[in-house]
Amino acid sequence: MSKNKNPAKPKFTPDHFHAEVEVTLNEFKQCLKDNEGAARVCSYIGPRVDLIRHLTKSLYEVFLNDWMSIFPREQFFVLRMEDYSKNKVYHIKRLLEFLGIKSLDVEQETNILLEEEAWKVQHKLIEELRQPIRNDTLEMLRSFFRPFNHQLATLLKDRRFMWDY
Repeated sequence: MSKNKNPAKPKFTPDHFHAEVEVTLNEFKQCLKDNEGAARVCSYIGPRVDLIRHLTKSLYEVFLNDWMSIFPREQFFVLRMEDYSKNKVYHIKRLLEFLGIKSLDVEQETNILLEEEAWKVQHKLIEELRQPIRNDTLEMLRSFFRPFNHQLATLLKDRRFMWDY
């Protein structure tokens, strides 16, 4: 049995990913054009290409706006992942307080911190395997999300959701 000296190339090289993003953004823009700029239509029932589904799931303002048209703003607890990742115990305590649930005890806090350390090790391994993203791909995505992030920041009255780069 011979050993394979040429390991399989990753499915998404930076160039392949760039091409996929470009096609996806163009398809979404076409959906917007066909639907008089209605991001809501394109987010819910627009083209269903896999990458577009991932893209539209990130248009938080579209979905939150719908939910907030039904339920009052004070019933929502919105948290950015990067804030949560920096201080999980603090944000879990805030969430529990928001929900009116009893706070964490010392053992629960310790368990969260231990899980955090295990996650950091896993995350580091994943990051080592991740392909870099091209700068022009990153800029293309930032340009696409910028107006939606601005709308989200306005809706939530919180500039942090602009994700200024």
